[in-house]
Amino acid sequence: AVSLAGDVSVNGGGTVFPPKLFVAAPNGDVNIENVVLYPSATGNATILAGNDVVISSLIMSEFNPDDLPVITTANLKSEANKANTDVNVLSNYTDTSGHTDGLLHSDDTEPVRVYAENDIIFKVEKPLVTPKRVEIKAGHDVVDPNVIAQNIKATDVSVISAGNAIRYNEPVRI
Repeated sequence: AVSLAGDVSVNGGGTVFPPKLFVAAPNGDVNIENVVLYPSATGNATILAGNDVVISSLIMSEFNPDDLPVITTANLKSEANKANTDVNVLSNYTDTSGHTDGLLHSDDTEPVRVYAENDIIFKVEKPLVTPKRVEIKAGHDVVDPNVIAQNIKATDVSVISAGNAIRYNEPVRI
């Protein structure tokens, strides 16, 4: 999704997106909310904004794609139901069932990129989850960075960089 004139919002709304996400708003904000990317060894996300980026849950699934039914699978609907391949399964990153044996992105050299001329803001408890390295670069602040990334190779380095500050807001008390 690209907007040369203003903002771009991407809301997953309970659906799974293709494995590659490219969002650019050179003259505006980018808002990402509840987006899950289908697993792929070549999957990636690039988010570019001339102003701010706001991330409220972006998950690159590392579920083994070989275990998911495809369009040529016999009895596709019943196989999909048996595999329980809804957004909840593909967004699992908290235990080993959400990870591919052998690391899905072991041959992938491209990082996930999130760049903003001003601020990059993460919503608390709604992380950016990526099974590979990440580059987060803000011209001003990175606020509440909630990032779960895997540096697969010994040479991989994930970067969170801000022109001003990397800061955390005080927790909300109820």
